[in-house]
Amino acid sequence: YGCTALESVTMPKVTEIGVFAFQVCTKLTTVTMPKVTEIGIGAFLNTALVSVTMPNVTTISPGAFYDCTALESVTMPLVETIGQQAFEGCTKLTTVTMPKVTEIGEGAFLNTALVSVSMPKVTDIGVGAFKYCTALTNVTMPNVETIGAFAFLSTALVSVSMPKVTEIGNSTFYGCTALESVTMPKVTEIGNNAFYECNALESVTM
Repeated sequence: YGCTALESVTMPKVTEIGVFAFQVCTKLTTVTMPKVTEIGIGAFLNTALVSVTMPNVTTISPGAFYDCTALESVTMPLVETIGQQAFEGCTKLTTVTMPKVTEIGEGAFLNTALVSVSMPKVTDIGVGAFKYCTALTNVTMPNVETIGAFAFLSTALVSVSMPKVTEIGNSTFYGCTALESVTMPKVTEIGNNAFYECNALESVTM
C-alpha cells in the first residue's frame, strides 16, 4: 500500500493477493504473478499497470483495478467472477480476454474504452456493468439471462442478440443512439426506459 516508488513486482509462487495490497503504488507498471488465483479488494487500485496477464486467476474482487488509468489490456483465461467496480475508471482499457466469466458485478467495466467484448459463458450482468463505455460497439454473450439496470447505458452498440435473456433492467440500453436491432426471444420483463433515446432502433425481436 502506498509504495510510490515501486515499479515492478515478480512473485512466482504467490497464490493470493490481499485487500489493498498495492493500492496507490502509482509507479507500478508491471506485475508477474503466474500462480495467483484470487485478487483482493482494491489490490491494484490506482496503479500504473499497462497490461495484466494472470493465467490462473478465478476471482477478481471489487475495485481490484479501480482507476488504473494506464491499463490497456487484461488476460485472465480462467476468471469466473468479476467483482463490482473491478475495472471502473480504467479509461484506456480496450481489450479483455476472459472466456470463462459467468458473473459481472455492478459497474465492473464502467467508463472504460472497451470496443468489443466476448464472454460466452456470462449469465448475469450487474447494474451499470458497461455504463459509459462509449466505444463499445459489439458484445458476444449468448448465455446471458439477466441484465441489470443501466448495464449498457450510453454505449455504441449497433446490434444485440442475447437468446437466453429473460429480464432487462431499468434504462439498460438508455442513450444507445447507434443501436439498430435487438433480438431477445425469451424476454419476459423489460424495465422502465430500457431503450429510451435509442433513436436508430429499427428491429426488435422479443
